[in-house]
Amino acid sequence: MKIIQASENIEQVVKWKWNAVCYCKYKNGSWEIFQWDNPEIPQPSRAEIESAIPEYQVVLNAKAEEEEQAKAQKEADALAGNNKLLELGLTQAQVTAMTGYTPPSEE
Repeated sequence: MKIIQASENIEQVVKWKWNAVCYCKYKNGSWEIFQWDNPEIPQPSRAEIESAIPEYQVVLNAKAEEEEQAKAQKEADALAGNNKLLELGLTQAQVTAMTGYTPPSEE
């Protein structure tokens, strides 16, 4: 799973930290806000935005980890359910027909 980089998504950092909408230009690893769509919210300085990037990266990393764990749990639950049905005497073909689950092939 590719983790999103906060430093490459300044619009999302601004949305997360200030609940504001902006549009940025990205060039050679740098960024610039060219439009600020929130007259009621003062535009933060570049330094303020830069300091929010690591904070938002922690949020993104945690979200990616949660998604990865949920995916692993779903796969483990499917395998456990498959195995329980096999233990009850069903064939793999019957279990697959009922659940749609096909166990990973062993190589």
